[in-house]
Amino acid sequence: MSDEWKTDYDKRQCASMRDALRLYETGTINLDSLITGLHALFNALEMTDDLWRNEFLRGWGTIEDVYASAMYRVEQSRSENLESILKEPDNQARISAA
Repeated sequence: MSDEWKTDYDKRQCASMRDALRLYETGTINLDSLITGLHALFNALEMTDDLWRNEFLRGWGTIEDVYASAMYRVEQSRSENLESILKEPDNQARISAA
């Protein structure tokens, strides 16, 4: 993410996004909380450029897709654990890349 924000407010939102990512990486928050938090912070931004917004939405959308797919698998089989699905290597790779 760019450190050249147009407002101090947006700079603080970006810092909060980074904090949320760190909390997820340390296991302090789950993926659902990360997705929700990042979306709220993104919507609060005032003046980001279009390129950055599009890149963010692409990464956020990937994470949301992984989560939605995992939830669907749990709902369909009613026997798998959501966290174990999210920890599958393919899912972890997609989350990390995003």
